[in-house]
Amino acid sequence: MGFFALLILAVAPGFFILWYVYNKDQYEREPKGLIVATFFIGVAVAVPAGLIEYFFERGTGIPMTGNILGAFIGSFFIVAPVEEVAKYLAVRVKAYNAPSFNEVMDGIVYCVAAALGFATIENVFYVFEYGPAIGVVRALFSVPLHALCGAIIGYYLGMKKVHKEEKKYFVAAGIIIAILFHGAYDFVLFSETFLGILIVPIMIWLFLIYKKRLFTALKDSPFRGGRDEALFAAVNRHRTPAGIIKVALGVVVLTFSAVMVAGWTASVNQGQSFTAQQYIYIIGLILLPLGGGIWLLFLSRKDVVVR
Repeated sequence: MGFFALLILAVAPGFFILWYVYNKDQYEREPKGLIVATFFIGVAVAVPAGLIEYFFERGTGIPMTGNILGAFIGSFFIVAPVEEVAKYLAVRVKAYNAPSFNEVMDGIVYCVAAALGFATIENVFYVFEYGPAIGVVRALFSVPLHALCGAIIGYYLGMKKVHKEEKKYFVAAGIIIAILFHGAYDFVLFSETFLGILIVPIMIWLFLIYKKRLFTALKDSPFRGGRDEALFAAVNRHRTPAGIIKVALGVVVLTFSAVMVAGWTASVNQGQSFTAQQYIYIIGLILLPLGGGIWLLFLSRKDVVVR
């Protein structure tokens, strides 16, 4: 493919998703100039974020791909936190203080714009380095992932600004939720194992959370003026931030348990033998996360609210 074809492939997914989310803001749309500015701030923050990730891998010598431990550390403690905090800051420095940021939906729009700026410049580098095939895959998964995680942060950021009475941890909870989903996505991808198939359910789950938050944000709009009452008459139940964090953490530790089972099985198949003490250690690393994950999922059942 030629230069311009690759460039279009790299930037089109981000522009399309931004157009889609912008049009979802149907009651009072945001100034296009501020959305464009937020998009390019998202592009700008990708540079320091990428440098932090690069120097971590170089400085520690821990490979983030092809190594379960390295993938786990890199995904949940480096890549996801750095990138999600960068998107949050991209909105916080400008759009958050604008007079036009006056409803919960605005938080979703601006954070998606910042996330897609981040994802688009990242996509350009990947497409030009690895070719069109990786561009198609990232258009279906990676770029939407960035947008959905941005939308989650944006929802809680909007709730914090518009509803001053919301708890102080609201924004932090939104960022943590985004980090857990982003980290889970990167982990199953970086592990380069059968866990890669979990990318699809992760994306579906994240999309469903986004849809519920979008519904709540639109229902909450002060500019709705009584429109669409039939649509919003439906009861909207969803988990609180604490509930989502419990579920996401539960899934993470259950995944870790599954990884331990897979690693143990592979070692046995390769003829490796273990001492009794090692067996006890391995069984503990399987059963403890398994029990903890089930316990967290059970606890999350009580964290449901109606909006």
